[in-house]
Amino acid sequence: MTTRTDLPYLRRRVRPTAPAAAPAAASTASEASAVPTPAPSGTAVADFLSGRSVRPGRERPAPESSPTPAPTASLDLGAPTASTPSIPAPGASSTSLDLGGDQPAAPTPTSTSSTSLDLGGDGPAAPDTSAPRRPVAPLGGHTREQPYDLRLPTITEHERRVLSAADRVVHLTRMQSAVGRLRIEPALGAGEHLDLGCVLETIDRQESIVLGTLNRQGPDPRRPMVRCGGQGVEIDLRRILSLSRLLVVAVAPRLPGGTLVVTTYGGSRMEIPLPVRATLGAQALLTAYVVQGRLVLRAELDPFSGTLQQVCGAYGYTDLTWRDPATPLV
Repeated sequence: MTTRTDLPYLRRRVRPTAPAAAPAAASTASEASAVPTPAPSGTAVADFLSGRSVRPGRERPAPESSPTPAPTASLDLGAPTASTPSIPAPGASSTSLDLGGDQPAAPTPTSTSSTSLDLGGDGPAAPDTSAPRRPVAPLGGHTREQPYDLRLPTITEHERRVLSAADRVVHLTRMQSAVGRLRIEPALGAGEHLDLGCVLETIDRQESIVLGTLNRQGPDPRRPMVRCGGQGVEIDLRRILSLSRLLVVAVAPRLPGGTLVVTTYGGSRMEIPLPVRATLGAQALLTAYVVQGRLVLRAELDPFSGTLQQVCGAYGYTDLTWRDPATPLV
């Protein structure tokens, strides 16, 4: 067994004291001036052997305290050093959220006011109201029909007028043409009788005939526009815009004389004298045309007579069909 010769040195070793550190601040001066008391040699050897201390002359260097960075208000985490935020000059303000870089100068608002909705550039000049305005075309493909005066004689309320060869036309007003019913009836002597019929054309170019001896109302029996009976002919003016023209005929072998009376809802009355003469079965008495919603009545006073089919064809009603010259197919 070998005997170690370095143990006496270990037993005689004295633990060295650490050098005093320079005072770092006034608040830590008392702590830095304190010197530790040397520990007994046996305790030092035991600490060294157990690993709780180091070999003399190899003390662990004290960790250097790093300076605490000063607080900063900057949000830029990549800046190398902390800097004190600059205080803005009085009166300067900014609403930008960009924390780095110079702020662009705010645009100076102009004092010029404008009612234009164009946000860029100058507003359009005010329109010249002195120039004449052209009519604006309506939306869609339809154009409004321009009203015009036919320069035809009219009739007032409760007026009575006799239509003759020299004065045979009457232009009803819009009120007279659209309210109530237009009555056409013969005024005959005692014991006389005269059957009337009505041939009409609607705005869709459909022709039909209404006779007191066949169909008393039409063209649609569910919504009749014309009625024929023993009291003459009645026209429903509430549906005047669906009508284009009509013809009133006398269906008889002879005309007994008398007067054909046309009465409006307002009491205006037009009278057409009837001659006494034989016919070939029918004769035209009155025609009516719808012009811009107004009725134009015309006393025919035509000496021509013929069968009912011939009279209808002579006045342009050629789309009707017939059983025989005197009987239409309805």
